[in-house]
Amino acid sequence: MGSKKPSEMSAATIAAFKTALRIADEGNATDYFYLKTEVDSLIVGAKKPGLLLDLALIGSDVISVPYGASTYGAKGSAVTSGRMYGMMHIVREAITVTGVEYGQSVSAPSFTANNYNGFDLCSVSADVLTQITKTVNDAAAFATYGYFRKAFPEPVVLQPGIYFVRALWSASTTTTAPALTVCATASNSDLETILGTTLKTSFYKSSQTDLVTGDALSGTYGSSIMVALHLY
Repeated sequence: MGSKKPSEMSAATIAAFKTALRIADEGNATDYFYLKTEVDSLIVGAKKPGLLLDLALIGSDVISVPYGASTYGAKGSAVTSGRMYGMMHIVREAITVTGVEYGQSVSAPSFTANNYNGFDLCSVSADVLTQITKTVNDAAAFATYGYFRKAFPEPVVLQPGIYFVRALWSASTTTTAPALTVCATASNSDLETILGTTLKTSFYKSSQTDLVTGDALSGTYGSSIMVALHLY
């Protein structure tokens, strides 16, 4: 294939990739988006995005980063109590996930936690998120400065596909809110406008007390902030 772009590839070549990926519905925007990312990856000749390769070289065991992440984690973005944040992950080969790795960048957050504080992992079908697993509620999850890991109750095997990692911080009173580190500036216009889909690389939804299954992506808002919610 050389350095051909997906748009320069023949219909037969794309069809071959499609067959190999067992994608049957050409009109499905979710399938098309996954096909595009997989073809792009194969053209480059590597299964792992550059950031994952960089992290592996320095000894990190992070195995998935939000789609489009350009750095491990930079300055923090203040979070809002009760606002759920979701980041898209593209899994290109089967992986075993243990939990979520994240950063909190405020030196001394001050708040009284309530409701649920933690993370979950979801699959997506059409417009609906299905919860696969969820961390145990931890009032101190966002109370300290630094990088942390929160494990799921047990490891989960993910097959190739599209997934979302979500985070929720909840507080009844707040003096100084925590801030989660970010890994890129997200853009949802290509997914929502060009593909005509409700998929978003980064989203949020306010007034939440817990992370639950069955949320519709159409009921969330695209965010320009990509929170560094990595999987290890």
